[in-house]
Amino acid sequence: MFGLLLDSWMEAHLFNAYVVAAALIIYGVLFIVLENSSVCSNPQINKVGQISAKTAFYIGMIQLLALIPGTSRSGSTILGAWCLAAPEEPQRSFPFSWGFLLCSAPAS
Repeated sequence: MFGLLLDSWMEAHLFNAYVVAAALIIYGVLFIVLENSSVCSNPQINKVGQISAKTAFYIGMIQLLALIPGTSRSGSTILGAWCLAAPEEPQRSFPFSWGFLLCSAPAS
């Protein structure tokens, strides 16, 4: 929905090599910094079932960063989940479980 609303603006301002290069560099640095920080060492969420509706909403909002060219939905989800104190396993399975549900839902 946000992608449709912002489509023409994003195409005019974000679809260029500089934005893609900056996004790749920024995400790469964030992955290195967060992986080596204490944020990742004390997870509060251990299973996908423990993710609250509030946390799932925040993860969904973080996934909006994937609208920026050069970022990925799974990469933004992993970074956001690290910031929300979730360990690696729920981070990796959460976006794919939602993707599976959305892709398997009947079109209306």
